[in-house]
Amino acid sequence: MYVRLNFIVEGQTEETFVNQTLKPHLSRFSVGVSARVVTTSKNRGAKNRGGLSTYPKAKRDITLWIRQDKNPDVRFTTMFDL
Repeated sequence: MYVRLNFIVEGQTEETFVNQTLKPHLSRFSVGVSARVVTTSKNRGAKNRGGLSTYPKAKRDITLWIRQDKNPDVRFTTMFDL
């Protein structure tokens, strides 16, 4: 069985850790990994990512990604150091 694990992360450091360390390791166990950095603000159409300051900002991105990915074999987790 192939499972996909989606990480919602705080910033580029966490995203790099997921992609360079966790992704290769978990692939040996048939787990696909994706990471997305939380959008913290929008300024004239440009999205600013990283530097999470409040949970509602993360909740918005988590909820959006869950709605978009309806695959029954997908799981979600977070990596924040608030």
